[in-house]
Amino acid sequence: MTTFRSAAGSEIHLASIIKTLQRSLWQILALAVLLAGLGYVLSKRQAPVYQATAVIATALPDLAGTVTGLPVQTATLSPDLVGKLLQSPQLVEDMVRRLGQSKLPADIQTTLARQLQRELQTGRFTLLTIRPLVNGSQQIIYELQARGTTPASAKVLADTGAAAILAWDLTQARSGVQRARTVLTAQLADYQQRLKQATTAEERSSLQSARGALLLKLSQIDVQATGLTGSLISLSSAVEPLTPVAPRPLRNAILAGLAGLLIGSLMALLLDSLRQRVHTADELQDFGLPVLGQVPKIAPRLMRQGLSKLVEHGRLYEAAGFLRVNMLALPHSFPQRRYVISSARPGDGKSTVASILAENLVAQGLRVLLIDADLHQPTQHLIHVTKPSGAPVLTTSTLLSAGPDAAPLQTASGIHLIPAGKASRATHTLTGSAAFTQRIEELSQAYDAVLIDAPHAESFGRLFALTANRRDHCRGGR
Repeated sequence: MTTFRSAAGSEIHLASIIKTLQRSLWQILALAVLLAGLGYVLSKRQAPVYQATAVIATALPDLAGTVTGLPVQTATLSPDLVGKLLQSPQLVEDMVRRLGQSKLPADIQTTLARQLQRELQTGRFTLLTIRPLVNGSQQIIYELQARGTTPASAKVLADTGAAAILAWDLTQARSGVQRARTVLTAQLADYQQRLKQATTAEERSSLQSARGALLLKLSQIDVQATGLTGSLISLSSAVEPLTPVAPRPLRNAILAGLAGLLIGSLMALLLDSLRQRVHTADELQDFGLPVLGQVPKIAPRLMRQGLSKLVEHGRLYEAAGFLRVNMLALPHSFPQRRYVISSARPGDGKSTVASILAENLVAQGLRVLLIDADLHQPTQHLIHVTKPSGAPVLTTSTLLSAGPDAAPLQTASGIHLIPAGKASRATHTLTGSAAFTQRIEELSQAYDAVLIDAPHAESFGRLFALTANRRDHCRGGR
């Protein structure tokens, strides 16, 4: 078992991705919940935005009067033209004037006017937008959607925009009528002049008939001017909205949570690709190493039952037996089997693996010596229950200075344990000496197997010398 990971393989496996995400599930969920909560709180702190809609449409052909033979009716406005018109300085100025005449509070009038002027300068219009629709009779319907900080401001702004567009359109229609009147008046003056110069009765009769037709058309224009409409009509005024359209705290929280899941998943996969660790047995294939065993993670409440019980007939029974058989099958060069058990970093579970293997070997009738050589973080004295002894205790820290009567402790299950003793950060100074190696070899003569719980990989140094073959070396971990 090892905690180092090879970067040789570049294939992406779905199962590996799923397992990586499962390992980081709580972190990913925590990030998603954090972002969702943050999005909800920030949304609740934003000022509400209300939206109101006024509707105008193109007039049907029979609703606008025409004068036969004259271009009096204003051409139907295209959606693009209406959209550009809404963003023109002329219409913005008219809307600002109309807002000043509304019943809105003065501060809201000023705010809306400034926002309209700012949008005109930047060319980005969001306060008042228009959406064209086409019905079955090919009549174009325009929805003017206005946003405001209050329901009343949204309604007034939508109605103001619609009124400004209708007023501009009516002005254009009146201009068309005025142009037609000007043309007819000029023609009438021409006929009057020609009628004075007519020399024959037939010519005079023809000119009088033409003048009568022009007078009829002029009277039609006068009638049309009284009820003149443009190419656009109002379908409905805006209504004050009851609920705001923004912000939407719940929606924003959901979107933020989904973004958190995505970001958390990507970060988990990225960190896993950079982290030099092995999480599954399949990942050891990159090293060409056999899997000696897989020890399941044990909950603290089960560990309190005692490690020997878990190894003999509990959850660790099969895992410990499989590990023992494979370890004993490894070739060795000493009369005694010696195993240095280490890991890439503290907390990976090497001490637990060493204890499990020791318990299982003892259960098979072997004489086992377990040495806690991790002076950085000694744990073996906490895992095992030892029997009281009258002799001085032999510890790793006093291994070179202890007297001849000092002896290892004996656990309840029969393991001979040399605890670490006094914790120290200078493990490499002690374990890296030739005298320490010689002392371990002397103690090993009385045992069938010697297990050394070494510090993490960066610190165990010379302890490799205790195993003549690298295959006698096992790295423990999750």
